[in-house]
Amino acid sequence: MALESLAPGPFRIGQVTEHTGLSASTIRTWERRYRVVDPRRTEKGTRLYSQQEVRRLWLMKRLTDAGVAIGVLAELDNDALQQRLSPPRTGGPVQHQVVLIHRSLGGPHPDDPVEVVASSPSLTGVASGTSASVVVVELELLGLDPVSALIALRGRLQQARPLVLAAFVPRSTRAALEAAGAVIMRAPAQRADVLRQCKRIASPQRQEHTEPVLDRATLQYLLDVRPNNPCECPTHLASLALSIQAFEDYSRQCIQLGNADTVLHTEMAEESAVLRVRVEALLRRVCAHDGITLPLAEGAIPFSEEH
Repeated sequence: MALESLAPGPFRIGQVTEHTGLSASTIRTWERRYRVVDPRRTEKGTRLYSQQEVRRLWLMKRLTDAGVAIGVLAELDNDALQQRLSPPRTGGPVQHQVVLIHRSLGGPHPDDPVEVVASSPSLTGVASGTSASVVVVELELLGLDPVSALIALRGRLQQARPLVLAAFVPRSTRAALEAAGAVIMRAPAQRADVLRQCKRIASPQRQEHTEPVLDRATLQYLLDVRPNNPCECPTHLASLALSIQAFEDYSRQCIQLGNADTVLHTEMAEESAVLRVRVEALLRRVCAHDGITLPLAEGAIPFSEEH
């Protein structure tokens, strides 16, 4: 839909569904639960939506299809929704700033996927107040009390997220470092892998809203349910979603092992989460089309309801 060419309105709910791709029941559910729009009513109770309300629902449909929770979107105005859907261009790729405190990683390089703003082989070699998204530090350089040293380092660097490189970390130390906000990466590691991990850490938006919308019990229900028509798409999609969830969980378990493949497993877990969100959104659309009522996970929004 070209939002710029949309007539001023008002629009009846049937027209809104055509413009937005949302079902009438979903629109009513979002109105009732989240107050995302407040259409005026005729004397007979017919809903009439303004142009801006249609635009708002159109934006929300695209964002929820991308995996963003409706509860998050309900708090945003139309401009914020548009910005979230199409972030403003800055003329070039985003350069996350990174500090390297390491004895062998070296300084900045033109091909780095992030901007290395400071590099030092010691904790004292980086000026206090240096602005960075991530600070990479060797565990050995944190001394005998690594947690206290890490907390102090974050305070000096405006709370940059720490990426700690270590060949071996005692379980208790690992837990304490992670509680202090650190991500642990197995050493030795290639410089390129370290900087790619920094980019992932500095880009939390990739990991937002990737919690399963449909839990395993719901997916199992879809494997067992017999649809009213010959189409078996819900069953096949449920099987696919379960497989992706299992692989995502496996990848995250591999990350916790802290072996040499941590970077690869992190990437696999992140990409699996993105794929799962898309499959779940497609599955819900198919269920709505086939009239299948889902026993949804807590917080999920049904695509069809009785009214």
